[in-house]
Amino acid sequence: MTRAERVSQGLGLAHACVALAACAVLAALAPPVRSGTPPFPVAATGAPFPGGALEPATARQAGLALAEYWLGDDAFNNPAGAIGPSGGSVTPLFLRSSRQDLRAVYRQFDEQTGNLDLASAQLRAGNRYGGAALYFGRPWNREEGQAYLLGDITAPPAVRDAEFTSREQNVGVAVATSGAVAGGRLAVGMAAEWLRREDRYRLVSDTDGLPLDVSKVRFQGEGLAGQ
Repeated sequence: MTRAERVSQGLGLAHACVALAACAVLAALAPPVRSGTPPFPVAATGAPFPGGALEPATARQAGLALAEYWLGDDAFNNPAGAIGPSGGSVTPLFLRSSRQDLRAVYRQFDEQTGNLDLASAQLRAGNRYGGAALYFGRPWNREEGQAYLLGDITAPPAVRDAEFTSREQNVGVAVATSGAVAGGRLAVGMAAEWLRREDRYRLVSDTDGLPLDVSKVRFQGEGLAGQ
C-alpha cells in the first residue's frame, strides 16, 4: 500500500468516526419516544383516530375510480393543470357515512343520513401554451352523527349522542407553461396554497340520575405550502 493510499484510508476512517459521533449527538438530543392512549372519545368503538385517505375531488374521478387523478388534469392535484382552455368547474358532494361497527354493538342505533358539501372548485384562464388557475380542493371530508343506547338491556339505559367531523382543504393559485420537447410537449407548473385540517369530536352521554357527561376534543392545524 502506498503512502497516498494510507492517507486516503485514514481520512476515510476519520470521516466515518465524525459521522458516527454526529449521529450519537443527534440521538442523545432527540426527544424520547412516548406512547399513550388517545384522548376520549377517540377510541376503537367510537370516534375514528384522525387520518385520511384519497377521495375523488370531481365526478369524473369518482366515475373512473380515481384513475384520472394521476393524470393531473386539475389544478388542485397538479399545478400544470392550469394549462388548457379557460373555464371553471364546481363539484358538490353528498357524503353518507355508515358505521356498521357501532350498529353491531349498540342498541337502537340511529345515524345521520348524510351531508351536502363542496368537494372542489377551480377557475382557469389559459390555453395550450400556459395558464393560471384559482382552485379549492377538499381531499378529505368526513362527517358523522349517531345516537344509541348504552348498558345492559335489563338496566335503565344511557343515551349517547355523538358528532364527529374531519376536514382537510386547500386553497391556492397555480401558474404553468408548456413547450415543445423531443416531438412532444412538456408542461411545468407551480402553485402556492393554504392548507387547513380540523378534526372535531363531541360525545354526550345522558344517564338517569347522573349529571350530563360531555366530552369534546379538537385537533386543528393550518399553514402555507407549495407544489
